[in-house]
Amino acid sequence: MVTRLGSMLRISILQREEITVAQELDHLLSYLEIQKYRFDDLFQFDIDVPPALMNCLMPKLTLQPLVENCIQHGFEGIGYMGHIRVTAREEGERIAFWVEDNGIGIPPERLAAIEAVPDPSAWHGDAPETGERRGLGVRNVADRIRIRYGDRYGLFICSEPGRGTVIKIVIPKTAGGVAREAEGHAR
Repeated sequence: MVTRLGSMLRISILQREEITVAQELDHLLSYLEIQKYRFDDLFQFDIDVPPALMNCLMPKLTLQPLVENCIQHGFEGIGYMGHIRVTAREEGERIAFWVEDNGIGIPPERLAAIEAVPDPSAWHGDAPETGERRGLGVRNVADRIRIRYGDRYGLFICSEPGRGTVIKIVIPKTAGGVAREAEGHAR
């Protein structure tokens, strides 16, 4: 567990905003293994990312906040084994990642609040019982992708109460070390 925590901290303090998919998955796996140690009977997970995508670049700390949301909110109060599935596929000049869970889902009004408010500080999605702000990790990831790559990229969320949530992340496909000027920040 200490080794995994050290791995998470190393990725977190990297000065680069983009890391390889392999590094992001290593960070995610460290997080998941720590959470499995804490909540062994709460969830299972699997990760399916093709080896051909491992050297592509992506914003660091993209997948972990979404998976954290599954564990902290999606599996809140469930009476069955939760399942998280992380997959990725190449879609032409883009990479699509999916983070799926079989949790409680997101109520339509909360989902609308997460998707609609461009400034997270203006969103008042506090959970009444704890005062905890919900959806900010998801919102943060969506904003970082949109700001970095433009409006053609970002998060797409499908959720239904009682049936789970699927989040699709779309980023440009760029091999490690390749400049992004050709892609630009066209909107």
